[in-house]
Amino acid sequence: MKGKALYYRSALILSAVLFTGCVQMSARYIQGGEYERALVLYENGLLFEARLKALEVRPENRDYKSARKLLYDINTVSLQIARRHMDLGEDYEKAGIYQKAIAEYGASLRYNPSNTLARNRLADLMESMRDGNI
Repeated sequence: MKGKALYYRSALILSAVLFTGCVQMSARYIQGGEYERALVLYENGLLFEARLKALEVRPENRDYKSARKLLYDINTVSLQIARRHMDLGEDYEKAGIYQKAIAEYGASLRYNPSNTLARNRLADLMESMRDGNI
């Protein structure tokens, strides 16, 4: 009887995980190679994780070219999102809502770490807050 209860409890938990849309538990993710996993992550909006997974595809893999194309798409989307966060940060800064501006500049940098304008604005705001100027 105890084994049956454990079986049903395990089946219930597995069903709940699968029905909630957990990416890592989907059959396509589990059975696929690195490229397929990267694609599943990308399609579910997990850009950072998809980028890391796509970078794991080696040149000798038959999906290497597809993974490079996916990386290009991820970078393009990331730059667009970073730009939107940058614009929001500028709007908040102009409006004097500095905490939100800092958060938006930080979000922009998460999507595009090489954005020197966002990095400089964030540093300037942080310094102004430390000095008590804002």
